[in-house]
Amino acid sequence: MPDPMRQWVEAQVNQGQYASSGDYVRDLIRKDQVQRDKIAALQEAITKGLEKNILGFPDDVKQLTGDQLQLIQFGGMPKDAKPFKGVGSGIIEIALKYDKEAYRCIQAVQLGKNIYVLHAFQKKAKKGIATPQHDVDLVKQRYKEAKELEKNEQK
Repeated sequence: MPDPMRQWVEAQVNQGQYASSGDYVRDLIRKDQVQRDKIAALQEAITKGLEKNILGFPDDVKQLTGDQLQLIQFGGMPKDAKPFKGVGSGIIEIALKYDKEAYRCIQAVQLGKNIYVLHAFQKKAKKGIATPQHDVDLVKQRYKEAKELEKNEQK
């Protein structure tokens, strides 16, 4: 262990926070495990929700959605994309019409090196173009989680 790290560990022990350097290292490992478990749970929840929704789309809509997401990955912007307001900057919504139905895929275009799909759903509103509030709330929650995942990934 480099001297500055060893000195740091010894200082933590000398301050009485830990009985030994081994206790300090075990505590760091436990904290790291808890953090990694939280990150894994967030990633699983986001993936599970999106797979459920996108996999429920008709095949042609899945194909269109995938094509447009791939375009974003390569730095392009789909013609059906528009800013999704009220959550944060850099969030776009892809609006697709298929067989008289409306489908939406909302993503954060760029957080660090990643693109996060925040929500995908079939729009069921009978009037107007507004996104239902429960969908907006879910996008806000997932955007917050995606920013947290990105922050932890950069550590």
